[in-house]
Parts: sequence; C-alpha cells; structure tokens
Amino acid sequence: MTAVVTLVIAAGAGHIMQYGVSGESNQAMPAPRPTEWTPIQTRADASMLFSPTLRTAVPGPSVTESQLTFPEPVTVTGLSPALPKAKVSRISVPADSSYNPPGDDEINLNGFGMACEENIEATVAPGGMIELLLEAPCEPNAVVLLEHAGLRFRMRADTTGQLSVSIPAMQSKARISVTVGENVAVTETVPVPDAADFDRVAMLWEGSSALSLHALEFDAGPGGAGHVSARRSVLPASGDVAVGGFIQRLGDPELDDASLVEVYSFPSGYIEREGTVRLSVAARVTTENCGDTLAVSRIQTRGGAPVENTDIQIGFPDCEFAGRILVLKNLVEDLKIARK
Repeated sequence: MTAVVTLVIAAGAGHIMQYGVSGESNQAMPAPRPTEWTPIQTRADASMLFSPTLRTAVPGPSVTESQLTFPEPVTVTGLSPALPKAKVSRISVPADSSYNPPGDDEINLNGFGMACEENIEATVAPGGMIELLLEAPCEPNAVVLLEHAGLRFRMRADTTGQLSVSIPAMQSKARISVTVGENVAVTETVPVPDAADFDRVAMLWEGSSALSLHALEFDAGPGGAGHVSARRSVLPASGDVAVGGFIQRLGDPELDDASLVEVYSFPSGYIEREGTVRLSVAARVTTENCGDTLAVSRIQTRGGAPVENTDIQIGFPDCEFAGRILVLKNLVEDLKIARK
C-alpha cells in the first residue's frame, strides 16, 4: 500500500511540473533573435550609416557588418549648364583721388527722386478765367506770389509743391508772373478772348483786414437774389456765363505777409439788359485796424479796355467801434449796363 501511494504521488508531481496548474505545456519560449542592422545610404559620397531594425523570428542567416558592401559614389552631370564668365572692366583712378556720390541738390532732385524744375501751366476756362497750375517739387509749403495786370496776392503751395488757382483775366492777352519763395519770377502769357466780354472791378490790400466787395445788380436789395459777394458766388461753368456776375477772393489771409484781392466780374457781353450795378465795400473794424489807415488799390477794366488803377486810403474809427462794419459806397464806381 505504502509503495503504491508513493508511486501515485510521484506521478502526479511529475505531471504538474510538466504541464503546470492549467494543464498546458510549459515549454520554454525561444530567445529573441539578436537585433540586425540594415544599411541606409544618405548620399552618394557619404559613408554608410546603420539603422536598427527588429526582426521577427524568420529563419535564415543573420547579416553582420563585415558582410556589407558599399556602392561607388554617384556623379550627377547635365543638370545645370555652366555659367559664362563675367567680363571684368577695370578703371584707372589716381591714387590721390576720392569719389563722393552727388547729393540731391547737385543732381537737382528732391528727396523723392523728382526733378526740381518748376513747371507752370495756364489754360483758358469759362467766364474769361485762367486756370493756373504750379508744380514746384522742391518747394513744399512755399509762399507763392502771383501778379496779373495790377492784381497781386499770395498763396501757399501744398506739401508736394503744387498750387492750383483760378484767376480772372483782366486783359485779353493775360500775363501772369509767379514767384515761388525767394526764386526768380517766371512769367506765363495766355490769350483769353472772352476777357473782352466782362466788366471787372477789383479791390487789393495788404494784411488780414476784413474787407469785402459787394454788388447789387439791377436794383436788388441787400440779401436779395441780386446781391453778389464772395460768399454768395459760384465760378461759372461752361454754358452759364450769362447768369449774372460773381465775386472771387484770392490770397491767403493766414500768411504773415498776406496780400488779398477781391474781383467782381460782370458778363456785360452776354446779358442783354439795361440797368445799374451798385458797388460797395464793407470793412470790419477790429482791434488790429481801429484808429489806423489802410491802403487799398482799386483796379477796373470794362470790355477789354485798358486797366485803371487807383490808390485809396481807408481811415478806420477809434477802437470803441471795434466789431462794427462800415459800408463804404464811394470807393468804387457803379457800373452802368447798356443793352447790346
């Protein structure tokens, strides 16, 4: 009995050792194959680098580094043509000489590379007017003096040196003088045939005193439809010159050396009507001109006749009248309009 029991126990122990508790075979797992190296070629003329690649259990001999072969370097031709050789020109310069590039003032250019030459263009416009365009690229914000047949006024060019202004022609052959800053005056002449169809009266004065020219056409009352002033006028466009007269102010009162002009233009050659145009000058009394005297020039032409120029003195009342407006009716002669 004892011998039999011992034999059975021994057999059971052997079965457990062979199959384990689950009854499955407990065979040893095969050891992983050593890591093999696969060659990777980076460029034709470089040495070989190696990248490790884990291989699965595939039968076959392993590759060692001593068994690897290296391809010959590859030469690539014909992809880019050879560039022609540059032609070299040599200049002989004395050893004691130095070269400095010319500045903008020497080559007559402004800071933007534009030529500094001043250009004046005058063209004829409706209403016996002259459209003047000034271009002075090297004179930004310059004060420009314009003169024509006794008219004299100053304006300021813009930041690019340009100035555009409409000037009433006082003569059929109009000559306009333009002075930019301290430069020499440039004269431009333009024929204006329509100037003979207008009667024109102008008031010219120096400084910023508030003068204004007024016209009451054909018995119009102040503030009525026939009351013409610089604030109640529009420059005529093509085809509407026979509507009535207009007044234009020229000059910049903000300048230190302001010179201002107001011109009344009446189309006497177009309007078939008889009557009178009453002209007057309004002067505002200020703390700057009170008790002082202002020199004024009156310039007048009728139907292309020679220009008349008359100097007038305006005496302002004491400063206790500052803020008042004087209406001066004897400074300018009324216009008598006859039927054509």
